[in-house]
Amino acid sequence: MKKTFGLCVFYSFCLTAMAAALDTNAVSRLEKEGRYAEALALCESADESAAALCMQGEYYLHGRKGVAVDKNRGRQCFRRAMEILKPAAESGDAPAQYQFALCHEYGVDDLKTAREWYIKAADAGNAKAMFKAGWFAARRLGADGMEVAEARDLALRYAKAASDAGDGDGTALLAWLAYLDCKGRDFEKALPMLMKSVENNSPLGMTLLGRMYYDGRGVAKDLEKAELYLQRAVDLGYSEASATLDEIKKRKK
Repeated sequence: MKKTFGLCVFYSFCLTAMAAALDTNAVSRLEKEGRYAEALALCESADESAAALCMQGEYYLHGRKGVAVDKNRGRQCFRRAMEILKPAAESGDAPAQYQFALCHEYGVDDLKTAREWYIKAADAGNAKAMFKAGWFAARRLGADGMEVAEARDLALRYAKAASDAGDGDGTALLAWLAYLDCKGRDFEKALPMLMKSVENNSPLGMTLLGRMYYDGRGVAKDLEKAELYLQRAVDLGYSEASATLDEIKKRKK
């Protein structure tokens, strides 16, 4: 009888824990529908798992449509997640290594350590980490002593790997490195890659595409389309799209 009671208590505990766990599928669905405030609320109602904390950190640090930026709160979320993630990251778990890198980048502003963990996660097959490793190399963040050509080759390698793995930001970065950030710019070749990245919900791709429509490079100049893509990027918390978006809105007044 005692054994049966013990099993019932254990089973009840498991159900409670499962109910409190973050439903990542539900969060993804809400994000795709642009219901960011609801997605954040779902994360906050879940248990304090690393995934829930990192997502809260992203939302508060960068903002989303309907979610005000709160940098201090965002950093605190990443710091809390860091301790949870450390054992799994050190044991070689690639998703944990990627999130651990995020915590170092956004929680404590340690770009050197963040880069090291992004590379570990990327080399272990994490697509999001491949993009970040490529992005760091492209901008030479934390890559002390690395020659420009070496950094570019490394960035291209990781960007291609991320793109091949289906990461939208990786495809956008590859388009930028291969066709936009070079002497022989080729906007027409970059265009289909950026369109593909946007289909995969890349704020970087949306920003680059918005700039192309804003400048009329590779496409006919179209401020309406430029505003559409840039606004989508800003709604996703990509602040680098804000300046051009503000310029467009001022023109319309």
